[in-house]
Amino acid sequence: MEPTVPLFRLPENAIIHVLQNMDLKQLLTISLVSTKTKRLVTSLGLRACDVFIEISRVIRLNVEIGGSRFVLDFYNDSNVQNDITLPVDAFFQLEFKRIQSSTPFNFSDWMNHIRTTFFCIKSPSVCFDQSSERFDIGSLKNAIGNVDNLSVTYEVTDVYTKEVLKYFNAPNELYLERNPFDEACEIQKLFIQSFEWIEIDNHSLDDMLLVNSEKVNFWSPTTPKQFNRFVKHWVRGSNPRLQRMSVSIDITDSVGREVLLKGIQFVDVPEEEHQEICQNNDVVCDHLVQIKREDGTSAVIAMNRIENVIIEVLRSTDHAEQLLIFSLVSTKAKNLVTSLGVRARIFVEIYAGISLSVRFGPRSLWGFGFRNDSNDQYAELDITRPMCPNYIFPYKIIQQSTPFYFSDWLDHIRTIFCCTEPPGVAFWQGSERFELELLKNTIKNVSCLTISDEITDIQSKRILNTFENLNQLNLYGNPFEDTCQIQQIFIQNFGMIRYHDVYSLDDMLLVNSEKVKFWRRISLKQFNQFLKHWIRGSNSRLQCMDLNIEDSESVSRDMLLKGIQCVDVAKEEQLEICRKHRIASDYMVKIIRKDGTPAVIATTNDGNYPNIHLIVLY
Repeated sequence: MEPTVPLFRLPENAIIHVLQNMDLKQLLTISLVSTKTKRLVTSLGLRACDVFIEISRVIRLNVEIGGSRFVLDFYNDSNVQNDITLPVDAFFQLEFKRIQSSTPFNFSDWMNHIRTTFFCIKSPSVCFDQSSERFDIGSLKNAIGNVDNLSVTYEVTDVYTKEVLKYFNAPNELYLERNPFDEACEIQKLFIQSFEWIEIDNHSLDDMLLVNSEKVNFWSPTTPKQFNRFVKHWVRGSNPRLQRMSVSIDITDSVGREVLLKGIQFVDVPEEEHQEICQNNDVVCDHLVQIKREDGTSAVIAMNRIENVIIEVLRSTDHAEQLLIFSLVSTKAKNLVTSLGVRARIFVEIYAGISLSVRFGPRSLWGFGFRNDSNDQYAELDITRPMCPNYIFPYKIIQQSTPFYFSDWLDHIRTIFCCTEPPGVAFWQGSERFELELLKNTIKNVSCLTISDEITDIQSKRILNTFENLNQLNLYGNPFEDTCQIQQIFIQNFGMIRYHDVYSLDDMLLVNSEKVKFWRRISLKQFNQFLKHWIRGSNSRLQCMDLNIEDSESVSRDMLLKGIQCVDVAKEEQLEICRKHRIASDYMVKIIRKDGTPAVIATTNDGNYPNIHLIVLY
């Protein structure tokens, strides 16, 4: 075993390099140790793209940075006071692991610490749900500040909802599941505010005409007559800020133009323009007509059959989890959601519990954890029993008509979201409690496997033996004592391997993956030796290799390419390679192996250590 050195006795640049290889939970924990550690974590420049706060019986803070996130729970102990101005403990969600700060933090302190450590520039989104009344709304406002997106569910009392709207009075988007006011003039004060988006339940014609938002969605249906009257008012000049309105019509037959557009001049939209408008605005419609208001502004009205109205609502939802809830209603509902052709990828995280994330495209992500007892979120999970999922944000139990096992949930989600690719799976500390063969039989094939260095070596080896035929492997530590055993991993033909532990030149030469990311630093001499072997014909499947260099002073051409023939890459070609491979390099050379295959070597610098990228140009 190599001798260990306390982290904070290392030089500062070495500490930063270690921090760069930590996950978000570890970084948050370290940032709480002292002012110095907070400064070091802040220097990494990690930026939170989204912050969600769900307030119910507990306060749940969800911070997303890139494709990763951490979730903190506050006030999940029934014995804790409701006064959020007092110091409070934080727990990593679903792990129930207490986080210690060097000085006692109240909720406002926690918010400020996270804002400043992870550059939370955008205002958070906040959802008030059942039992949120336990917290003083004024104190919450002082701690949270302005919000970007405000949601209030129908389970919140009218009195408390009014308080929420009073204190959080300037969101960009407002989602109100129920009108809390007795007087029409009170709710109309909301309609005249200049939101970017508003969603609300009941509405009258006066409400529709008072809307000053750019986008509006009315959940309760209106009559064809009321919609017709609204359109006539819009033609004459009402609702000047309106960009889009979605509304369902209270009618059992098809929604015909003669009913909705009586007395309104319109023209049919040509088929090509029809398709482009539907695609750009993410709607499905049977009829599309164009109208003009008196000032010359054009608009289109998209009309659907009743079933297609449902599909339009589903397609226009910003929250894919609503599709899951709808799909559980009946077989017909499941088929409707499946018919949308929404494609997603699944990622399963296994620790003391199990969470499942579903990703739609490069950014959209939602996830939930599982439990057997809907009334006890702290009970130990047993995957051999029926279970119900609860959203990580907002914290809500998903109800289904028949009991689902974990395998049922996976199969259902795979079906409705066209998940053709096997899921990614990560094993973290605490996952030892689950029987691997049972997990394997449930999850089946895996595309990407991640194994944390917090797991015992014995368990890591068992996981590698159980989940085979991978496309990607992310291995935080080497669980083997013999060199030949880890090399049996390197010779496998993965699509990608990420390896966080120590490796030798022999290990590099044995790699049979298409893409490789080595996290530990190596010397310029070792990389130079590897390049010479590659030129002579090693690593025939390699497409890209990323690694870090020990020498933090400079990476000179003479040291890096000693004894290797190379030429500078033209500026235009360099820019194209950087764009294609998403790197920022101001130094790039081209080399050629003996069989004529070209490759480029690009250097980048994250501010601490030089990074080297070997990119093969097939």
